[in-house]
Amino acid sequence: MHRLAELLDNAAPSALQRVATTLGAGGTRWEVLNVLEDRDCINHGASTATYYPEDHRDRPGQLRGVLELVLSRDSIAGAQIFRPRGWSVALLVDEAIKNLLEAEATGLSFVPIRLV
Repeated sequence: MHRLAELLDNAAPSALQRVATTLGAGGTRWEVLNVLEDRDCINHGASTATYYPEDHRDRPGQLRGVLELVLSRDSIAGAQIFRPRGWSVALLVDEAIKNLLEAEATGLSFVPIRLV
């Protein structure tokens, strides 16, 4: 994991926070990668999504579910790894980071995102 963290840190140093931690009685060392950057980039008019009602107690008018995520091209210029503001369950990467992850990691899947 440290090797992948180093590769990502070299590729996108300002977008990540590396947090070292120790787990369990055996003191197994891990490293958590926290993606710091979020972008206000969702094109709500072009995306297929559902929203909480405006009178919702905790999340009025916020995204509830996304079937098709569409991003505004101009708002992601220069971004390498980030989360879309308002839909933090998604972790988005540019093509260079995708290629790096495909070469160095397993168990990942990538879904193309439409840009307008």
